[in-house]
Amino acid sequence: RRRAAQAGLLFGAYHFLEAGHGAAQADAFYRRLQDTGGVSGVMLMVDVEWRDDAETSGPSYSDVTDFCARLHQLVPGRSIVLYTFSRYWGNAATKGHLGDPPAPEGTVLNWASYLDGTAPLAELASKVAAPGTANDPYPPNKIGTWNLYTFRQFSNSAIYGPYQYQPLPDARFGQSTLDADISFADRDHLLA
Repeated sequence: RRRAAQAGLLFGAYHFLEAGHGAAQADAFYRRLQDTGGVSGVMLMVDVEWRDDAETSGPSYSDVTDFCARLHQLVPGRSIVLYTFSRYWGNAATKGHLGDPPAPEGTVLNWASYLDGTAPLAELASKVAAPGTANDPYPPNKIGTWNLYTFRQFSNSAIYGPYQYQPLPDARFGQSTLDADISFADRDHLLA
């Protein structure tokens, strides 16, 4: 957090939502934030997807809404960034695991929709259409009840040059590639 502030970057806290006990998970997430500097100036994010490759585990819609409702009680007036994708959440064209339910109150969407290719990251990012534009694959009002997505994860295979050929010391603790997201919100919106 200190290093992000020194670099002029916004800081975000991320919770991977497990199946069951959504409100209790929000309590634990909040306590961890309090123990590490509080919630002021921290973007809050929850990840809603499967835990395993077999796609047999993951939170229910009730888990998601319980988590969001409880976190809003603990941190009122703040938006929660909800990360998900069509095979899990669903959209107008695809039912998805949850069946395309309404967006939980007070959330903004980080939509995972990958671009194919191995082009440099900046080149891939330049191909991401702003939400609601003619080239946007997800026009307004087509994902739950979110009008637009605020972020889009467009790759999960970005490579950070200095680590490109370094073996991982232990595969359980990471991966050699990175997720890459783009934001369509200005800094003031992100701080909110």
